[in-house]
Amino acid sequence: MSMSDTSRLIKESQRIFDASNDVNLNPGTLLNMIFEIVTGIDSTMRRMETSMEKRLDDLKQDFLTVSARVRTLEDQASDFNKKLSDCETSCQGVSNLFDQVSGQVNTNRRNITNHDTRIKKLEDNPIVQPVVPLVIESKEIESLKAAILDLQCRSMKNNLIFTGLHRVTGEDTEELLRSFLYDELRIDYKI
Repeated sequence: MSMSDTSRLIKESQRIFDASNDVNLNPGTLLNMIFEIVTGIDSTMRRMETSMEKRLDDLKQDFLTVSARVRTLEDQASDFNKKLSDCETSCQGVSNLFDQVSGQVNTNRRNITNHDTRIKKLEDNPIVQPVVPLVIESKEIESLKAAILDLQCRSMKNNLIFTGLHRVTGEDTEELLRSFLYDELRIDYKI
C-alpha cells in the first residue's frame, strides 16, 4: 500500500465521518460511502497480500538457494577436512621416513669416518708381506701334474660310459675297453 493510497483512504474516511453528522444524508448513501471505503481497503489489502506473497516466494526461493549453497559448502568443507587429514597423515609418514633416513645417514657418516681412519692407519703402517719363492722347480711341477692327472683319472674311472658296443659271449669287456683306450685313444695310463 502506497502512501497516497493510505492518505486517500484516511481523507475518505474523514469525509464519511463528517457526513454522518449531517442529518440530511440518506442512510443508503452513507452505507454506499462506507462500502466504497471498505472496498478500497479490501483492494489495497489484496494488492499488499499479492505483493507480500510474491516477496515471500522470492525469499523462500532465495532461502532454498542459500540452503543448497550451504549444503554444498558443508560437503566441500567435509571433503577438505578429509583431504587435510590425509595430508597430515602423509606428512607424518614423510617426517618419520626423513627421521629414519637422517639417522641412517648419520650412521653411514660415522662408519665412513671410521673406515677412513682405518684405511689411513693401514696406509701409514704397511704390513710386511712374506716373500714367496716365485720359481718352482720344473721337476716339482711335473710331479704335481702327474699326481693331478692320476687323481683325475681315478675320479673318472667309474664315470666312463661307452655306447654302441655289441656284447659277444665269452669276451672280456674290460680288457677290450682297455685295449681300445690304449690303441685308439692313445691313453697309456693303466685303468
